[in-house]
Amino acid sequence: MTIFAPIRTDDEVEDAVIATLRKWLPTYMSEVERQLGLTAGYYQRPFHSSYTVRTDFERWPEEMLPVVTVVAAGIDDDPLRSGRGKYRARYPIGIINTCSSSDDVTVRRYAARMGAAIRACVIQHQSLDGALDASLRGIDFVGSRNNELPSQDERSIRAYRQLFVVEVDDVLTRGAGPIAPDSVPPDPSTDPIPDWPTIPDIDHVVITRDVLDE
Repeated sequence: MTIFAPIRTDDEVEDAVIATLRKWLPTYMSEVERQLGLTAGYYQRPFHSSYTVRTDFERWPEEMLPVVTVVAAGIDDDPLRSGRGKYRARYPIGIINTCSSSDDVTVRRYAARMGAAIRACVIQHQSLDGALDASLRGIDFVGSRNNELPSQDERSIRAYRQLFVVEVDDVLTRGAGPIAPDSVPPDPSTDPIPDWPTIPDIDHVVITRDVLDE
């Protein structure tokens, strides 16, 4: 860890969620299908490139569906202090799976069932596979909506929207950072950014916190 201490960005949280869904969602979809009495693989799985942060999910071409979109909405109000000048933050994360089929009933079930698999995947992998230096404190499920979108090219489209809150420790540390700026801004084309002195790391404790207990 450098003298700056961790400086977390919203897209790091998005990327961690996407990586976990890419790895685990096919397994969870298979289990949802089995529990419903369907053959595993009954529904089309998203392609690797169909996990995205793009928000124009209503305009995806047919061959790219289903699509899973992950969007961080910024940091929730009132970031929390956790001692020694460290801040932890709660990131509202929207996850939208967009599906298509030939009729409204089929696509409604498809979207809701994929949404259930996403929900179980995220909640049952609270650490997001150790992402962000194992600094996640927990993930809460907030709610969901199953929305019909305008039909395109004789296909019915549904977007199943879910909201989670991901709590991350050590997003920023007050009092850290250098006492003086770089004397000469480096030229990115020729000069690497110099190494800063390191400070001792502190072990993190991962805590799963249920919002219903608050």
